[in-house]
Amino acid sequence: MCLLAVVPATVRREGEEEEDREALPVDCQTVNTVYKKEEEEEEEEEEEEEEEEEEEEEEEEEEEEEEKEEEEEEEEEEEEEEEEEEEEEEEQEEEEEEKEEEEEEEEQEEEEEEEEEEEEEEEEMQE
Repeated sequence: MCLLAVVPATVRREGEEEEDREALPVDCQTVNTVYKKEEEEEEEEEEEEEEEEEEEEEEEEEEEEEEKEEEEEEEEEEEEEEEEEEEEEEEQEEEEEEKEEEEEEEEQEEEEEEEEEEEEEEEEMQE
């Protein structure tokens, strides 16, 4: 037993072009076929949308990962630069200390030489 249905003009019979009519009597099989096709198309669209969303999410995740990696690399570079600067500062300090020590030694030597000269002069004077 098949019931007849009245559907809007946007539904058409297979093989026929859409016509402007108020209502069109069609048999159950045609209506079911049309609705099935519409459902399948909707499902396909939903699946495509879901796939697109998943792809977008994956792309976003990849971008975030890349950004994190870049940030980590930048941090590492900054740390290396800081370490290099610290090493340079330490070297400069060491060089300054060495210079100061050398200067002190030179001063001491000069003082000793002066003292020796004075002693010699005194000895000469005494003689």
